Amino acid sequence: MDTEYKLIFTAESRNEIKKIYNYISKELYAEGAAKELMEKIEESVNNLKHFPFMHQKVDKYGGVNKEYRRVVVKNFIIIYDIEKDNKTVYIDHIFYGGSNYSNKI
Repeated sequence: MDTEYKLIFTAESRNEIKKIYNYISKELYAEGAAKELMEKIEESVNNLKHFPFMHQKVDKYGGVNKEYRRVVVKNFIIIYDIEKDNKTVYIDHIFYGGSNYSNKI
């Protein structure tokens, strides 16, 4: 039986999710699309509880000591890291895929 990993959203990732939702629902007047995106993000993140190592590693930038991985959800990239010892997945950031997110990690 697989051990389930705990999920923790950083303050930055929670803020980024709110900004994404507000932009799509209020600036683009597409609340349905915003809700659909949030559901897809939630589904992808919940899969990490059981399969945290299934996604691609992100190249290391600027002397970062952590090993980051990424999940692509529509036009967005979820950046996360894993702490094996305490079975925890940290959702670090959620970026628009068209942005240069590598220098923001």
